Amino acid sequence: MQFEVGMSPVDYLEKAAVCYASVNRIASQQNATGHFRLGLVQEELYYLKDTYHFKESETGESDENAAAEASSIEEEFLAICQLHGVSSDAPLAKQLKAVEAEYLSLKEQKNQQKAEHVQMLYSWMSSQAAKGGKVRMQAADKDSPLGRAFCKYCDALKCDASDPVYNLHVGKMLLQQGKLDDAIQRLQSAVAKRPTAAAAARFFLGVSLLLADRTDRQEEAIAYVAGGLSDMQRRTWRGQETTLPLNVENVLQTYHPLILQGLASLAQAHCKRKETSAACSVSRSLGRLAVQGMVWCPHNRSDVHRQFSWSLIDAHACLLEANLSANKEGKSQLAERCGRLIALMRSCGIPSTDSLLVSMQLKTCQQAVKLQPGNGQALCALGEAQLSQFDLVSGDDDGPASTSAAFLRDAQLSFRASIGVEGRPVATHDVSKHIEDQAWWKSAAKPQ
Repeated sequence: MQFEVGMSPVDYLEKAAVCYASVNRIASQQNATGHFRLGLVQEELYYLKDTYHFKESETGESDENAAAEASSIEEEFLAICQLHGVSSDAPLAKQLKAVEAEYLSLKEQKNQQKAEHVQMLYSWMSSQAAKGGKVRMQAADKDSPLGRAFCKYCDALKCDASDPVYNLHVGKMLLQQGKLDDAIQRLQSAVAKRPTAAAAARFFLGVSLLLADRTDRQEEAIAYVAGGLSDMQRRTWRGQETTLPLNVENVLQTYHPLILQGLASLAQAHCKRKETSAACSVSRSLGRLAVQGMVWCPHNRSDVHRQFSWSLIDAHACLLEANLSANKEGKSQLAERCGRLIALMRSCGIPSTDSLLVSMQLKTCQQAVKLQPGNGQALCALGEAQLSQFDLVSGDDDGPASTSAAFLRDAQLSFRASIGVEGRPVATHDVSKHIEDQAWWKSAAKPQ
């Protein structure tokens, strides 16, 4: 997007932030509304910049400095990797291992200052690569717009601890940071202080309880999240989507990644409880919202787009799991679901070195082969997934060599099995000797 100098949405938001900050200084520290409004502006700034990928010239000097700092950290991380013979395109596990080796070397040399700096590089890269890691790290970083927003929400809460809206926003940010116990405490306060108008607080409280695996409150958590989903669907169907000056003011906006994370946790909870119909319904809603969000978010390098991609994968994974447990579809239909999920994971834009993605690919490919042992495409995909797992495991020097060797051996066997079924019907039930020799197949064949 191109705007005249000083006329972009980011420029206007930054001017608003300066105005609110000035008001807060003049009005004293007890200006709860001013702190809260400044927090909303800062949070809006983060999502606007990340979603629409404004160029550096459009976002001002402070963001140029932030981008330069992030680039410098990544370059330094990769330089340490190359120092230990690990290339920039190597799997993340190998890169982290190289940086860890540098850290241990500096500790032995008793160079504490440099060792702490290398430890910071290690933490930064591992957090960036984790699922939802970037936004979690940004929410805890006081120098980022999202971190500044959290600070301002906390300031507003200090001024008026009884306000349910302030408790809601602080609880939501704590949830994004992964501080589930603290989030539950804040969100419970929001629900208690305004029980009749707390749909958003109940929704995020339910998500926090599910993610914290609070089995003693699972029924309550499911009811809260399901109620939030019903509320969103009702407003959408009636054309009652709230139009507020800032998107973040509409806490239950359907395209917020945290909303989709909540729906994914609800679908997974239904799957664990063998509630197939409910799991499929929530998963379809999640998939639809994730696709709409990916269309709405034009830049696939943004963290928001990556979270939408994960939500779409979670939706299809839950649909597959629910239909497998229900045993209502035939093997060919279930195998098609596996194939579509594998194709989605390959093309979603998430780095192929992501350990969670590789693990999901391997599990899905194994399921596809169990359903159709004679499917050459499934066997080939299994070999590729096992090879990717080998690349990850081989970067871990602490792990047993037999583990990485087993993945490499299994990959070779899977590729041989794929070649061996060429020209045969896909629906054949004959299992290749190359597959029978693999440990995961022997484990799956054992009676439960």
